[in-house]
Amino acid sequence: MVCWLGVRLDRVAFAIFDAFVREQAREIHLAGTVAEALADRAGDLLVGPTEIRNLDVLSAKLEASQSRLVDGHRSCGSVSR
Repeated sequence: MVCWLGVRLDRVAFAIFDAFVREQAREIHLAGTVAEALADRAGDLLVGPTEIRNLDVLSAKLEASQSRLVDGHRSCGSVSR
């Protein structure tokens, strides 16, 4: 399961935040076709170089009942372990 969010950091800076249940899933995602396509089009889409930062989520509460559609995409749902 992946949760992703498009966020505005300030008036002109934006970010995509992807969260994964396991480190292996994050590594596979970063090596996959979406990351490759973004890297190929970065010059057309972004004003500067991409910056990928790894971080650890220390706390989260994601409930299926709170998931909703945003612009046609389902936002965060529940995580089962």
